[in-house]
Amino acid sequence: YAPAHAPAAPVAAPAGASGWPDPPDMNWALVLVLSLVTCGIFGIFWMFKQALYAKQLDPKSQGVTFYTGWVACAVAAFVLQWVVGGFFLPRLVNLAGLALLVLGAFNMRDSFQRHFTTNEPVGLSLHPVMTFFFSGLYFQYHLSRIANWRRTGVLA
Repeated sequence: YAPAHAPAAPVAAPAGASGWPDPPDMNWALVLVLSLVTCGIFGIFWMFKQALYAKQLDPKSQGVTFYTGWVACAVAAFVLQWVVGGFFLPRLVNLAGLALLVLGAFNMRDSFQRHFTTNEPVGLSLHPVMTFFFSGLYFQYHLSRIANWRRTGVLA
């Protein structure tokens, strides 16, 4: 009797791996469910948690800055809509916020790829299309895999 699939071969964690902070470790599906249940508030919190983790790995990472700008633009657009009204200006501010959100995601993508291909070589490769559409959940999937690898030595 042979198993349906061969178990993943153990990959030893590099010697310096214990010196790096542990990644946020929560199943991506749980992040999605909690984000839906809290109307997105947990998702925003978790994105900042991931951005802070990227900043720990790469001090030049600007994910937190971009995400803070995104939240500021969202609040400003809401206030503009409430106070000024109109169509154009609040939408323009919202669009600027979305641009900051995407810039933050790609900045974090670069930080994660750089760290996990040089400092802790697990060969992390993050697809740009997946980063654009599903950044927080996509990052979480990979960060959970890396956390498991650090615990068990198996990169599955």
